[in-house]
Amino acid sequence: MSLLSRKRRKKEPEPEKKIAVMDQEEKLQEEVTALDQDNKEATLDRVEREVEAKVNEAVEHTIEQFKLLEQGRCPGCGTRLEEFLYTSICTHCGFSKRLSPETGKVVVHLHDGGVIECDKIFEIRGNAHLCVRHDVVVARLNESAVNYIEYVWTPEELEDIRQRKEREVLRMCDWCGRKIPGDSKETTDIRVAIGIYQNKFFFCCKKCFGSFQKQYPARVHRDCYERACEQCDECIKKFDT
Repeated sequence: MSLLSRKRRKKEPEPEKKIAVMDQEEKLQEEVTALDQDNKEATLDRVEREVEAKVNEAVEHTIEQFKLLEQGRCPGCGTRLEEFLYTSICTHCGFSKRLSPETGKVVVHLHDGGVIECDKIFEIRGNAHLCVRHDVVVARLNESAVNYIEYVWTPEELEDIRQRKEREVLRMCDWCGRKIPGDSKETTDIRVAIGIYQNKFFFCCKKCFGSFQKQYPARVHRDCYERACEQCDECIKKFDT
């Protein structure tokens, strides 16, 4: 047997070694894949925890803002808000909470004389406004292009908002000082002239109203508590009836 044949015989087991290495590579790849999967799950768990923490923080902030608004306070600085029919304004820091017309519209008047009608308009970061119509954004307006924004309300919607606001706003009883729930059925509100001006008072129950009436008799005319304001012209009116 030649020396060359011996060398060839010694090299014959090499294919088995290659197969073994290939098998190990497959197992190694499986381990790497499993490790990647574990990392993905760990990353997903971490992201879910962070998202949940941010959601909880946002909910707490929203509740805090709601409580401040419920008490007539500014969510930004805590100063008492100036309340209007469909707007609340903080004269200290400039915070404002506005309602947009539901059946009316919003008209944006531009400096170049153009007009854009929107169902809703939102102020966004970057000194810009988004005009929404039929639930889609139809225009992005730079602050510098906007001359003024007009909110067009229908008379029916204004009256509906006025009535809804009176039902929802927590008032104080003018006799005992307790808060009057917006859905209370015992609430009594009157317009009466204690002096020369008509005033409006709220009471949490008939008993408080009776006590107030005994303590503060009407001065302009004796039947002021019983007479309807629209049938009287003996005092200076402050409220539209």
